[in-house]
Amino acid sequence: MPQNIVYSTGKSATYTYDAAGRKLRVVYTNPGSTTDYCGNMVYEGGTLNQIVVDGGYITFNSSTPVYHYFNIVIEEHGWK
Repeated sequence: MPQNIVYSTGKSATYTYDAAGRKLRVVYTNPGSTTDYCGNMVYEGGTLNQIVVDGGYITFNSSTPVYHYFNIVIEEHGWK
């Protein structure tokens, strides 16, 4: 797993993982920001920004939760 990525634009991302390999934190530079991961919750700059749920995620409009669902299309093909 990557620990540090430097982009051609000069920006970089530094990753922190737990012993099981789960991503815990990403620190971005230029401009600087921090994203923390705690289970299914994603914090941006120390503020809860997103909750990942089955089939989508939840964001917040002020204190009102907004649900975002993934539409998955499965097509069945008959192979001859």
